[in-house]
Amino acid sequence: METINEALGLSEEWRSIADKKIENLIDEEAHVSGVMEKMIAFLKEAEFGEGEYEISAYEKKLTYMGFMILSEMMAREKAAEKLETLLALLGGKRAMDKDDE
Repeated sequence: METINEALGLSEEWRSIADKKIENLIDEEAHVSGVMEKMIAFLKEAEFGEGEYEISAYEKKLTYMGFMILSEMMAREKAAEKLETLLALLGGKRAMDKDDE
């Protein structure tokens, strides 16, 4: 199965560097928004060289949209797991009820 970075045409090396940078920033920053803004700045410098870059609203929206997509996918996965657990419990209850008959 193709990874997300492969589907986007980004190398595994790039992903590893970004993962490590994110891990470090999470330890340093108090807020997710700070991690996002610092990653945008890190990526801009990596792409365009060192300099003072302003972070545009567009870049913030792209970054936040990625976070929103992941959050929604995780919420759906968690809801599906809860439903599966509930159905298993109900199935077990029904099996126990039949044994009592």
